[in-house]
Amino acid sequence: MREGTERQKRVAELIRQEAARFINTHLPPKPLVTVTRADVSKDLKKSTVYFTVLPNEEEERTHTLIKKKAHLFRENMKERLSTKSIPFFSFSIDEGEKMRQRMDEIL
Repeated sequence: MREGTERQKRVAELIRQEAARFINTHLPPKPLVTVTRADVSKDLKKSTVYFTVLPNEEEERTHTLIKKKAHLFRENMKERLSTKSIPFFSFSIDEGEKMRQRMDEIL
């Protein structure tokens, strides 16, 4: 959701911040997980949280752990979001960010 209403942008940024805090609290400190962005649907009923993992070898295991805790994250967000409905969250590895990092390494 690069474009969208100001409300979508505000909600997406709040979700990104809260997802980073949640992951930092509920996952082991290693590997390093960085929440890069969150996208929110126009009706605010779905959200995708994108993240990167270092080292890359830990991506799959970390993604599995995060997905297992998605319901707990949603429960946590009920207290933090003042929207009519709480979105359903999915978590995805930020492939675009990985590609950007590879390009930086090459250059």
